Amino acid sequence: ESVKAKGILLPIIVRATSNGNYEILAGHRRVEAARIAGLTEVPCKIMNLNDDEAVVVMTETNFCQRSKMSHSEKAKAYQMQMNAYRNQGKRNDLISLVQEINDLCSNRTQVEMDESENLVDWCSNRTQVKSRDIIAKLHHTSALQVTRYLRLNELIEELLEMVDTEQIPFTAGVAISFLTKEEQQIILD
Repeated sequence: ESVKAKGILLPIIVRATSNGNYEILAGHRRVEAARIAGLTEVPCKIMNLNDDEAVVVMTETNFCQRSKMSHSEKAKAYQMQMNAYRNQGKRNDLISLVQEINDLCSNRTQVEMDESENLVDWCSNRTQVKSRDIIAKLHHTSALQVTRYLRLNELIEELLEMVDTEQIPFTAGVAISFLTKEEQQIILD
């Protein structure tokens, strides 16, 4: 109803594909709401991005726009970001892109953004920066907590779902993730 009354207020983010179409990186739900509301066009920002950059935009906008994510969603998003950062090596282009996305998604004022520590500067001031440290800094958490989330990706699907529904506490899920898939299946059974 809001989209029907006001239209799409925040542009979706897309990138061109090799076949001349566009891939939606951020805004799938807005596009679906527009379809339901009968709109045939939505505002969009077209970005020229490689696959790693597209992953970072997709995951970072999810973090920015969704107030609550399940443990499994965070774990998968962190893993996707880890892979993208590892692929970039010592370059800072992905980090700059993330800073730009965070500034766009932020509810902070321009003064608050100007006064906050720039992620590129933070990375440049260190001799060695690990991908998990970048993710931790970006999401205002610890590298250890990022590592814990990444461990959840080692759980079998049924146990991961139990962590999401809080049938298994988060920390217990992390501990179980160190077991083999066969041992995890025994626990599930």
